[in-house]
Amino acid sequence: MITPGGEYLGTIPDSRMPNAFGPDGLVAYVGLDAFDVPTVVVRRLPEGIR
Repeated sequence: MITPGGEYLGTIPDSRMPNAFGPDGLVAYVGLDAFDVPTVVVRRLPEGIR
């Protein structure tokens, strides 16, 4: 991710569009694990791209 000012903040491991957004930069992804069991992964976006 790059800020509007051109500063590199890092790469978000899962660049798909999140299934849900929460407060303080939280995002949630719904997917399947290695055994096809539905899982929810929650991550916090870096401060510069919220």
